[in-house]
Amino acid sequence: MGLDHVRSEIDHMRVQVGRQRREILQLQRAGIATAAAELLAWQDAGED
Repeated sequence: MGLDHVRSEIDHMRVQVGRQRREILQLQRAGIATAAAELLAWQDAGED
């Protein structure tokens, strides 16, 4: 695994984390507790 591949993976993970943060914020705004929102966001991410 080359350095470019590792950098690409890191960038991909940053994008995923950003999406999950936005999803968690949306769920929290909808009244879902933080722990439940995080669980839902991580479960959704696993479906990709």
